Parts: sequence; C-alpha cells; structure tokens
Amino acid sequence: MSNAQHLGSIRLAPAGPKVAGRRELEKVEIVRNNQTVASFTGDGLTVEEEWTDSQPLEQVEPLGEPGAVFYYVRVTQRDRRMAWSSPIWIESS
Repeated sequence: MSNAQHLGSIRLAPAGPKVAGRRELEKVEIVRNNQTVASFTGDGLTVEEEWTDSQPLEQVEPLGEPGAVFYYVRVTQRDRRMAWSSPIWIESS
C-alpha cells in the first residue's frame, strides 16, 4: 500500500446500503469509536446520504488495540425508537 492517507467511507445510497424506518426518521448518525462524527436529518421513511471521514485513520484515537477504529450507523425515528448497525472494524497499517 502507498503512503496515501487512509480515509473511512460509509455510503448510504441506492447503490449500497440504505437506511429505512418503519416510521418517519428523525436522524441518522455515523459513530466512530463511540463519538458521533456525522449526523443527517431524516425526511420521511428513508435517508440516502454519502459521507467520507476527512480524518486519516492514523490520527484517530484508537479504542482497544493500537490502530483499531470502528464505525457504526445509529438511527432514531421520530417516535424515539432507535436501531444500530453492527460495527465495522478498520485497522490502520
């Protein structure tokens, strides 16, 4: 691998995973190592967004093992019910 900076990317769009609720969505959040790093306002039953982490993985405070970073998506509906995705673990080299 080259010396390029490693950036995380989570795609929420028709070509990939799409967030959909049973009730209107209030917000969709991207969480990295237990910290919210992006938030999107809901507009109906679905949210389609694209997000790229602008912070290189090497600069993210690791959680657990050195270089270990995890992301997950947290969804809140307007009725206050919530759901979470499984975590995605990424290790910087």
